[in-house]
Amino acid sequence: RLARSYTISSSPSRPYTLVVTIKRIPHGRVSNYLVDNLQVGHGVNVSGPAGAFNLIDIPADKYLFLSAGSGITPMYSMSRWLTDTQIGSDIAFVHSAKSVKDLIFHDDLATMAERHQAMELFYAIESGELLEAFASVEGRLTLAALSEAVPDYLERTLFVCGPTPYMHAIKAMVQDAGFDMSR
Repeated sequence: RLARSYTISSSPSRPYTLVVTIKRIPHGRVSNYLVDNLQVGHGVNVSGPAGAFNLIDIPADKYLFLSAGSGITPMYSMSRWLTDTQIGSDIAFVHSAKSVKDLIFHDDLATMAERHQAMELFYAIESGELLEAFASVEGRLTLAALSEAVPDYLERTLFVCGPTPYMHAIKAMVQDAGFDMSR
């Protein structure tokens, strides 16, 4: 019996669907098993969501979602909820990926951004590939790129998710820029 934590990628605004995003990883005993074997009709034991990384405990009018890699999952879910409920929140979503082929949820996010004026979508792509339909920058996210993509980033409530080194780098970058770390 093995247990792992996965982020819910579905939205409470769509209550009849519960989705988790599972990525195949080298030597991933649970992730790879689920990807290879889970089929309709199979069951898994789950526990409820935990943690305070959510929009109920941390409400805001203006959000800044910064993600890298699979850290996009909770940001996608929160964006889906905000755009589905149309509560008027202003969303700036900046996702970092190694390459364009590593982007998940891109089509859904593009549709959300196209349909909701108050959602801006921006990408930082390490490989140097650029997305034509959306603002993007080559390489890793820098303060200059963030400032250009989201000029009012200092006025927003910030959510960050991704690999630990990415989250540490973002924290240091915004802290050095004078971001109010209580937000």
